[in-house]
Amino acid sequence: MKYKTLMELKKAIDKGEIQLNPEEGDGLIVEGDSTYFYLDDEVVFRMHPSDFLEEALSLLGIPWENA
Repeated sequence: MKYKTLMELKKAIDKGEIQLNPEEGDGLIVEGDSTYFYLDDEVVFRMHPSDFLEEALSLLGIPWENA
């Protein structure tokens, strides 16, 4: 994968490295067992949904713990 963390993906979007075209299917897709980010019909980011949620909460500064 081109982007290994959610922070890398966010920075790429903020810098304009990623030009999203939702009409072409670009964007984040969350499934039961994986989270994908598609860009020009290519998966550039993949993470398990629970890891994605943990990293997103950490980036937002929201405390969390595993149950």
